[in-house]
Amino acid sequence: FKKKFFKVFLEFFFFITTQPLFAFFSCAFLSRDIKPGNYAVGLEINKQHKRFFLFDFGLARRYLDKNGKHLKSRGEIGWRGTTRYGSLKAHQKQDLGRRDDLESWFYCLVEITCGMLPWRHVAGINFIFVNYDIFESK
Repeated sequence: FKKKFFKVFLEFFFFITTQPLFAFFSCAFLSRDIKPGNYAVGLEINKQHKRFFLFDFGLARRYLDKNGKHLKSRGEIGWRGTTRYGSLKAHQKQDLGRRDDLESWFYCLVEITCGMLPWRHVAGINFIFVNYDIFESK
């Protein structure tokens, strides 16, 4: 019973946490900083307690132009996002897309369901080497 309940819970949790992300995508934006700390549960007082919300759009960027066409990749750019949840392309300092937000979302779910990410122990003073170590462990 516990195993089945956990599976049903995970499926529901996966579904409910993707809703704000896909809603953001539908507005032609990428977050580029998906992490558990950027999700919040609504308040019961306004009957939003069954919904998850995504916030902190300081690194957000449009991925479609005004005509609905994909913007061209800018190639190599600087680091965007949170190191622990960053996609492989983020660690390579490449321009990010929707799949990178989804990859970051997946890492959040792994951490929530397993308790930690395999590269959580990676630390160091030199940011470049930390990024490289995390990239290599992914």
